[in-house]
Amino acid sequence: MSKPTGDSLHPGKGFWGNCPRPTLPAILGALLLAVCLALLSVAAEATASPAPRLIPSAAGTSGGDAPPAVLSGLVVTGEPSPTGRWIVAGRPGRLTDARAKRFGAAAISRPLGIYALAEGSATGFIISLRRVGTYRFSEPDVRTISAEPAPEESPVNREGPDWWLSQIARPNAPPKKIDRNSPTLALLEQSLDPKHPDLAGLEARDRLLDPFSLGDLTDARGTAMTALAASLAGEKDGRTTGVWPGMRVRLVRHQETCESKTRAVYRAARSGRNEVLAMGYAFPGDQCFAHYLATEYAVYRGIVPVAAAGNQDSSIAGSVPPRPASDPHVLTVTASDQERAVWDRAVSGPWVDLVAPGVALEVPWLSPGGEGEPLRRDWTPRSGTEYSTAIVAAAAAWILQARPTLEARQVIRLLTNAATPLGESGRSPLSGHGLLNLSRALREGAPIDDPHEPNDDIGWVRADSLLVDSEGGQPVKRKVFWQSGDRTKKVTATLGRVKDPADVYRIQVGPKAKLRIKVSQFAGNSKLTVIRSDASSIKSLEAGQVVAASDRPPGKKADAVEITNPSDLWLTAFVAIEVSAKQSGDRENATYRLAVESRP
Repeated sequence: MSKPTGDSLHPGKGFWGNCPRPTLPAILGALLLAVCLALLSVAAEATASPAPRLIPSAAGTSGGDAPPAVLSGLVVTGEPSPTGRWIVAGRPGRLTDARAKRFGAAAISRPLGIYALAEGSATGFIISLRRVGTYRFSEPDVRTISAEPAPEESPVNREGPDWWLSQIARPNAPPKKIDRNSPTLALLEQSLDPKHPDLAGLEARDRLLDPFSLGDLTDARGTAMTALAASLAGEKDGRTTGVWPGMRVRLVRHQETCESKTRAVYRAARSGRNEVLAMGYAFPGDQCFAHYLATEYAVYRGIVPVAAAGNQDSSIAGSVPPRPASDPHVLTVTASDQERAVWDRAVSGPWVDLVAPGVALEVPWLSPGGEGEPLRRDWTPRSGTEYSTAIVAAAAAWILQARPTLEARQVIRLLTNAATPLGESGRSPLSGHGLLNLSRALREGAPIDDPHEPNDDIGWVRADSLLVDSEGGQPVKRKVFWQSGDRTKKVTATLGRVKDPADVYRIQVGPKAKLRIKVSQFAGNSKLTVIRSDASSIKSLEAGQVVAASDRPPGKKADAVEITNPSDLWLTAFVAIEVSAKQSGDRENATYRLAVESRP
């Protein structure tokens, strides 16, 4: 009997459900009814508002909500897109591509089926995708919230302009061997000024990749962030010393919109795994769901995503957390001053991971010249979590250069494990795990990896996951973790209460097969749940969807269950490992080993 090709729940008995086999007339009748209902639905949509505001019902909620939960319904709102454009996604493939071409949609990521188009054409595109069954989600394009606060009135440079280098415990000997295989900092900014004295040395050595200047004050922030990461002190009349002088920095250009920044993240992610993303901007966490998918795609590609926590005077109002700072697997950075105190204008929350200097930093800047004169290239004190982000991103790239066998998730865990605590013990909404300590991170033992990410919920690991990669333009399905015929499959992985509270694995169970699922708890406390394939999210399980579960206290025997497939068909199920509610309240992480084996 052949194996299943998707995630459909096949009829069976017992835990798996008990569904009668449909007859051919019943199938034809149901198909005809479905077609009629679909045509009526399309007609109703076509006679409604010419541009309905269709958005995901739970788009952008932080904490790793599964895509199916986000895509389960649509909400009609009265808010038009502030940019006049919409983002629409369909299942990748020729059907979606053909309809995108018909409606003039521009690809954000064609392999992932995500497009953007004028608001007036969005309704027709959505209806067309729904008609052929490939529609996934849609949302209005939005603008970023400016991350640039007002300049500091006076510098506090009691120890010189590079006072912050000693705070992060930067070694005196940065990596010297830099070539095209060295890690690259992908800077997501609009532009920078490659002719500024702090950047001229980088451009001369071909360490500044794809530089672009708008020739106005827009260049300033990108110039400052690049210099903090990579500037060669004292060269070409420069003044700033970067974290890793001479490192490779690649400008990934974009505009200040969800569409443009999402496209930039996808473009950076496609370039390769040996890269660190520096994202010094913010959206409200209930907007720009496409960007959330883009950062998770970067995680899938093995890239280290680093984001600014946000600046209160220009970032997030109310209780909405910022994106990408609050998104899973993103290393989120806040700013501190010369006294190692967290900046009182930084956005705080449980998603903050690390602190780095970012208050009253003397950075390269651009100022208006006199009448008829060009811009002045000078220096000025600035504050902002985006500058702290550049510092941490450069530190992450340094670690990748010094320890090339580490995976991206290990680099993030290494940086948080090695941080110097600030004040109270444990993770803090203000300072996360503490202040960046690069020297300690370079010498500490390698943390346990967390493979298979992103796998935070069922939607990420289905055969038709939103995060399919592409080879030759064709979607590649995410692999099954275990299937009958495999003897034993094991994986050791980690969980984090805030940024990675769950891991989900897809298994396929053959006819009459028996299996044992065991979760050994090495650190912290996790719980095990086996779930039917008709579930859409581990956060909204319905009656009968849990096949088996185990949640033993830490220190006891491993969580283990035995499953039998009594049917003559292949069945798909999902194994969820989550941080247990029994875990100590001050403990952030958990480590486990999952083993799935066939039983006689």
